Amino acid sequence: MSCDQVRTALSALVDGEDAGLPEHEIRAHLAACAECASFADQAKGLRRAAVLAAAPAVPDRTGSILAALEPPDRRPAALRIGLAAIGLVQLAVALPLLAGVATNMPVHDARHLAALDIAIAVGFLVAAWRPARVSGLLPVVAALVAALSFGAILDVVGGTVHLSAETPHLLAAGGLVVAWLLTRPPFAVSTVS
Repeated sequence: MSCDQVRTALSALVDGEDAGLPEHEIRAHLAACAECASFADQAKGLRRAAVLAAAPAVPDRTGSILAALEPPDRRPAALRIGLAAIGLVQLAVALPLLAGVATNMPVHDARHLAALDIAIAVGFLVAAWRPARVSGLLPVVAALVAALSFGAILDVVGGTVHLSAETPHLLAAGGLVVAWLLTRPPFAVSTVS
């Protein structure tokens, strides 16, 4: 076995590859050849230095990279303004209930209803301000609209309230529709050549 064959085999072993020679023959050659034994030590040292070398210092560009990845908000401004308007009207409807005025229900019940309306109004306002967060609001508003609709149908059919008393709930339903539209991708404008 020649020194070239052994050194090729040693290089392969250092790289984690198959040596192509029996290991006992390589050891026997290294025991008899000081130059190949020195080559083996140098190869191991070089590999260790390459693997354990410190990474060079580079500037932190995380912010600029993430900013470049953030797509511009292309949602129609009208939807955001509409959702903000619904949120403000919802808030205006809720504040008198919170104060316990202008209601024909017990003050305690009115305040509970006001708290719910205020929470939904704030959700609409935040979603209008930061439309990327609107998808987290959808399940809550959808559940609210479904429950309000079910209750309204039962109340109107049962004759406990007039249909006009249920109209404030249309704010939540309208907000749900606008919020859902904000989650949709913007309409693509195509040009025909």
